[in-house]
Amino acid sequence: MISWFRRRPICALSAIGVVIAGSVAALFFLPGALASWQQRRLLTSARAFFERGDFRSAMISCRQLIQLNPNQREAYPILIAIGEESNSPQALTWASKLVEVSHHDPRALSQLAALALKFGELEVAQEALNQLPAASKETATALSLQATVDVVQGSLIHAEALFDRAARLEPSNVSHRLNSLKIQMQLGDPVKAEAARHELEELAENPHARSEALRALLQDARAHSRSERALGIAEQLASIPDASISDNLLRLDELGVSGPDRFRAALANLRQKVQSSGNRGLIFQVLSWQNSHGMYQESLTWKEQLPAEVAAGFPIVLAESEALMGLQDWGRLRTKVAAADWGQMNYLRLAIYSRAERELSNGQFRERWESALVATAGEWNALLELANLAERWGWEEQAVQVFWIIARQSQGQNIALKRLYKFYSDQRNTRELYKVAKRILEVNPNDLIAMNNVAALGLLLGEDREQALKLAGEVYSRAPSVAAFAGTCAFAMLKAGQTDRAFDAVKDLPSKALEDPSIALYYALVLSAHGQSNAAKPYLEDALRDGHLFPEEELLARQALVP
Repeated sequence: MISWFRRRPICALSAIGVVIAGSVAALFFLPGALASWQQRRLLTSARAFFERGDFRSAMISCRQLIQLNPNQREAYPILIAIGEESNSPQALTWASKLVEVSHHDPRALSQLAALALKFGELEVAQEALNQLPAASKETATALSLQATVDVVQGSLIHAEALFDRAARLEPSNVSHRLNSLKIQMQLGDPVKAEAARHELEELAENPHARSEALRALLQDARAHSRSERALGIAEQLASIPDASISDNLLRLDELGVSGPDRFRAALANLRQKVQSSGNRGLIFQVLSWQNSHGMYQESLTWKEQLPAEVAAGFPIVLAESEALMGLQDWGRLRTKVAAADWGQMNYLRLAIYSRAERELSNGQFRERWESALVATAGEWNALLELANLAERWGWEEQAVQVFWIIARQSQGQNIALKRLYKFYSDQRNTRELYKVAKRILEVNPNDLIAMNNVAALGLLLGEDREQALKLAGEVYSRAPSVAAFAGTCAFAMLKAGQTDRAFDAVKDLPSKALEDPSIALYYALVLSAHGQSNAAKPYLEDALRDGHLFPEEELLARQALVP
């Protein structure tokens, strides 16, 4: 299945309020007053369509509004909300657009970061937070978002400190304290964890904090395999008036484990409830949940029972495609998507079409894939969706292709370059990695790590020798205490025949730094150049044994071991 359908337990930010800036830019043949009236009408229509769950019509109204006035900010929150309701990363594209038209307004950047976390795009979230002005980084919202990034990266202690700071800045927002308590239950301190549970149970009595506190307690019960307790908490969650669909789905998860006799009835009731609402977004959530639990045929059966005007629209057709992929019914999938129109999401339809063609051994799959790329219109977030999809399908060639497209653009390139760097590092493909390193340096010309990587890889490959020597010396002069920089500088000095300067660069390296195989290799090469081959031998052998050297480094190590 497509993994973005899984919902993530990230606290959502409320939609940001914006106002139209400046005078209205009307078409040349329209009087300003008429253009303004048209925009108000389209905005009103878009909001009404959204409230009724008619996302396609709402999106059309918003796009018409943007065509009239690209700087009309009020259209973007509706488009973002449509993406969120559909659980589609397309929300990220619109959030990025809002950042542009708002001239990097801190609220827009914070919303982009929150959405990126929801859809698992950690690099997008971090990049948005990095762009915040210094003062905005110290707000409760920004601290909480950065803490969430830290949680995903496993830096729980630092995350707890940030949540505590956010709670002090915004004591009326209990979410910050709740998030801190969640972490305390995971830190491995039984006393602290029990105190956190007790406080969460007290907060669960607070109507304003009840849902979030119960979700935290449910997560803790699951982590400790307390299935009966988990079911009881999930029942409480679902019984809250106006409980969200996601909370009802949490209850279904627990019923599947501890109450199978009630599971079917509960699922049927939920399906009936969301179907009667006519809201495609809610129906899509339940369909996606079923697909994530392998209930593909049930999703297809229910989809056929939906009213035609609901079943034919996006994102229901996306959930249907997911179910067909789950069943590996490639022929039926191809028929469904071949001539369909998914509007703004056609790039996704074409990618799925390509998948069906490939599974059916049809050589046209490449043509379909290229059509999907064209359909993104160069939007970096849409391209990133395709790259992620290709990775999940095991399509390395296509994933790399798309990452390079993004890497050469003016937006999203840092994210794409990081993914390419990891890809080629894992493959130990030094030459392609060098191309990535050079592009990173073009984008970030003052980044010392980028400068060091270009120098080290250039020296290994024998490329741009003068530039590599210059960069290695510059990086070391600016940060001589960084072991990796010292190792690169020493290697550069050896290449230049300056063995004494090479020795000076690494002679005081701490033993901990020499646990890195590359640094150990360059240290050993310096020792060998100084006639200390016996002292160098253990470092060379350990570096080779580690198995993480690049092929060119392995060759240097083996040559140095030859008497």
